[in-house]
Amino acid sequence: MKFRQTRQYSGLISLTPLIDIIFILLIFFMLVTNFNRWHQIEIKQFEDHRVSKKTPELTPVIINIHEDGSIYIDQSKFNEADLLERLKNLLKINPKQSIIIKPHKQLPVQTLVDLLDRLNKSKLENFTLLSITP
Repeated sequence: MKFRQTRQYSGLISLTPLIDIIFILLIFFMLVTNFNRWHQIEIKQFEDHRVSKKTPELTPVIINIHEDGSIYIDQSKFNEADLLERLKNLLKINPKQSIIIKPHKQLPVQTLVDLLDRLNKSKLENFTLLSITP
């Protein structure tokens, strides 16, 4: 009587399909990823004018940005275009006019970065960011 012989499998797993899956996932994530151009925004530190007694300076313009993204100067609400125009006019009168940006502590960071980026693109350089510690 002749019995069938059973083959013994060695239990080795081929790595070729695994490597194929890894490369497919790598290509998928490379195509789906959004490549943003990151750039650095230079922010000057606020200097306290009360300590130095060089010359009397103008009081700085304080821009308050509320939690919803609304922009206020001296209790007057501005949109971004009007704000940039007003700041340009102020700097035409006095190029050394300092501008202080005071964001709300719950303001989304991207909103603040967008405003700082617009200020930089508008050639407004004499502004500082007032940080609020919670």
